[in-house]
Amino acid sequence: MISVIAAFSQLLTDSKPPKITEARSNNVKLRNDRDKTRDEILLLIDNHLNGSIGSEDFKTKVAGLRQDYSIKAENSNNAKAILDKVKAEHKVRGFNHLNFFLSAIGVPIFLFCIAILLYIISVFLKREKYSSVAELVKLISQASFITSLVYIIWAISPKMDLDRSVWMVAFLTSAYISYKLIAWFLAKKFFFTPPAYIGFEKLRNAVKRLFDYIIIDVNDKFISEEQKEEYVRLYHREFDNVNEIVKK
Repeated sequence: MISVIAAFSQLLTDSKPPKITEARSNNVKLRNDRDKTRDEILLLIDNHLNGSIGSEDFKTKVAGLRQDYSIKAENSNNAKAILDKVKAEHKVRGFNHLNFFLSAIGVPIFLFCIAILLYIISVFLKREKYSSVAELVKLISQASFITSLVYIIWAISPKMDLDRSVWMVAFLTSAYISYKLIAWFLAKKFFFTPPAYIGFEKLRNAVKRLFDYIIIDVNDKFISEEQKEEYVRLYHREFDNVNEIVKK
């Protein structure tokens, strides 16, 4: 239950915290007001370039716009400072806010809990008739444990910046466990043994039909006259390989 709640915990929080949204909206509004006044100053200068820049009317308008711009610029700066403060208050371990943090750590915690559960299951499997599967479950739990633990450490790290060597060690360890998983599967021949209900006779007929298709149907329908000699040589070689495998 804890692992499932962790995996979906980001859904219980706001993806856009109201205080940040409000502060950002106010910052954008005041910044646009400031920029609008700046554009008015530039337009006024452009309209008086022909010679009336020194007039009293021009000076009065420029002075008024400059004062208005200074006020709006200060308001914009204050709004930006408030936005930065609100963002800082909502930060969680380097993430912009709680929703981002839970999104990053929720699934690793889920995987971490599953890894522990699988390890406990592997311990009980050793005591039962499924002891041959216990090693497989144990290896899966180990790979899940290492992968999830690295991402949990990364998420709770203040700078969210683990040393590269940590990632490499985790990667190589997981790769080694994956190699052992593959080796386990290959070592368990019963995974490749035909089910008992098929029966030897049914299996022999199925194999015979397959070989008839390869030797006769494919040869007649899909192989050109120029390639038939090479095709016959190749499938004879493959039959010899199959024969060697059967002898083993």
